[in-house]
Amino acid sequence: MIVSPAELSSRFGYPSGLTRILDGIVESIERLIPGRKSLVLSGSIATGDFVWRETADGVRFLSDIDATLYVSDSAVRDSAGRRDLDEVLSRLEEQISSALFHIDLSVQSFGSLSRIENRFQHVEARLAAVVMLGDDVFEEYPESVDARAARQSTLANLWKCVLNAPISDSSSDDEAYRMALSRTILDLPILVLSEEGKCLAGHRERSEAFLSRPDAVPLVDDDTRAAVRLGLRMRKDGSATRVELEKAALVSVRAAMRCFGVPAEQVFSASPEVVRRIEEIVSSRSFRRFLGESRGLLRGDDGIVSALRWWVRRKEPIGAAALLALFSFIIGGADGEPPSAISDRLSEFSGGTHIRGSGVEFVAAARRDYWRGRCRLNPSDAAKDQFYSRLLGEEADPLAKRMDRVA
Repeated sequence: MIVSPAELSSRFGYPSGLTRILDGIVESIERLIPGRKSLVLSGSIATGDFVWRETADGVRFLSDIDATLYVSDSAVRDSAGRRDLDEVLSRLEEQISSALFHIDLSVQSFGSLSRIENRFQHVEARLAAVVMLGDDVFEEYPESVDARAARQSTLANLWKCVLNAPISDSSSDDEAYRMALSRTILDLPILVLSEEGKCLAGHRERSEAFLSRPDAVPLVDDDTRAAVRLGLRMRKDGSATRVELEKAALVSVRAAMRCFGVPAEQVFSASPEVVRRIEEIVSSRSFRRFLGESRGLLRGDDGIVSALRWWVRRKEPIGAAALLALFSFIIGGADGEPPSAISDRLSEFSGGTHIRGSGVEFVAAARRDYWRGRCRLNPSDAAKDQFYSRLLGEEADPLAKRMDRVA
């Protein structure tokens, strides 16, 4: 059954500004994308967990709109229509002044429904997502969870903490960073449920299930329960402080890595041993990943030998190890010389040269380098450069130009 923006907002009490954004998305798709289509909203906006705050300047959005648009093969190939749609979505985003708000619309063919991976978010979509336009496609979504994919997503989610950390200006508004930290903390319930082969829709329901688990369950103890309660409090009213959330996030990350067999003293080392351990616990290369890496190889601006070395590596474990170490360096104050292994892993991840520097300058360069690797690995991410350029600076487009880095 199709759910209109007004119906969804009424169901969860969403603000009228969000309804107008959703109306704009639906209207634009109807106008610009011809033929058969299905617009599916998933994630927090579909489960009732979308976060916003009432401020003196109006409503501030602190969650993404996660959506997938399924279209015919010909519409997928219609670059002009896609470009026009992207421009409309960018204008809609510009109406909202928030580092954490993004319209994350993935355009896929109906044929891709037969290849949906058993990730937690896809199983959650089967349970709770809504169709705003076109056909109901949920019968095609998976019913069972791949725990390895959930581990991989949890590690990749550290990116938003690293991206939003206000390292250069301690007086700046850090709400986006605190929200990202709470999201990392609330990945713990996802991990516990996925290890049990289960999925519950929404942060609140998952967290309640986590908090009710006995200590005998891996990842569950008094410290991680306190962390999850803090993460929920941050989403509810924004009252958790940066220091509280950073401590809780470290507890959560250490607990997850300990459960996965990484010694406590190595978690944030970015060592080859950490890379190898992560490789053992996350998903193997999918056919989609193989295609994405092949496109990244062809789009690279390095020599053929360097490009091939990049292509054969397991980039997700390498990038995750780099994020873990960079995350710890930032929470420690981003002061002085960073561990050299961070630059080593980032070079392997992005396929580029080693970055240098110290303190906040190193972090800024490291964030751009990681994003460069993300775009090379996932060419579809390059379309988000306009959004990320607000946080990464003028050199945020890694596929359009080479970055000035010290060889």
